[in-house]
This record gives sequence, structure tokens and C-alpha cells, in this order.
Amino acid sequence: MQLVNQWVEEAIRVLNLPAKELQQWDNSKASSIIQQIKSIFVMGNPRAWWMSLKKPISIFVIDDSYGISGSVDYLNEFLPSKEPFFLFIPENETGEYVVFQATLKAIKEILLECPSFEYYLLPVNLKWILCENDHHGEIIISWYNQANQ
Repeated sequence: MQLVNQWVEEAIRVLNLPAKELQQWDNSKASSIIQQIKSIFVMGNPRAWWMSLKKPISIFVIDDSYGISGSVDYLNEFLPSKEPFFLFIPENETGEYVVFQATLKAIKEILLECPSFEYYLLPVNLKWILCENDHHGEIIISWYNQANQ
């Protein structure tokens, strides 16, 4: 889904987000963290990571009261921890993942600027992964569990 990457790039350009709020990781660093994330949280090589997350997971349905099309405030309710920065990874079925380190504020601004797409949020310490599945209106969270390794 190169289109998703294009949406995100355009949103970043339009929003002119400051570097202190959003940093795109270089390809080498991004590739390394993607491998680490997949080894911790994903079973096999699914088309989308959320389809094959290791346990334990929780699934929350986002109902219409959140106004999915106009707001991302529901993220505040579902984040397992508040962090100054998160890893933000737009879902990309081509496997060419782009990794951003960003504030929640910047991530929300990008999401509001783009059409709906699936993405992953993680704390920098990789203790959990949050996925938004845009097709089913679900937030899926998986926690790092050393027993899975």
C-alpha cells in the first residue's frame, strides 16, 4: 500500500510538523526495529501484523460515539501507557514499512489529515503494540510476553 505512505508523506508536508514532534527513521534503523517488533509480537508472516499477533491481546470495538471519521481522541482511552514519544508505523502490505518516532499530538494530526488506514503504535521500549484495524473499527493491543519468545 504505497498509497498509505504517500498519504502520510503529504500530511506531514501539509502540517509542517516540527522535527521535535516527528522524526522519520532511516531505512536501516527502520528495518532493524521492524524485525525486532515482528519477532516480539507477530506470528509468521501475515499480510497485516494485526491478523497474527501473539498473545496476550485485547480487542476493543470503536463505536460511532467516537466519531471515527472526525476524531482520534479515542486513542487516549486505549493507550496502555502515556509516553513522550511513540513509534508510528503505517500498515503497508508491501513490507516497505516507514517508521516514525513521534508525539501523540503529531500522530493524531497525521491521522486526521489522511483517509482512514491501519497503523501500529508502540512505545520506544516495545512493551506493547496497538493496532487500529480500520475495516472493522477495532483497536487491538498485544503486550510483550517473554513466554512467547
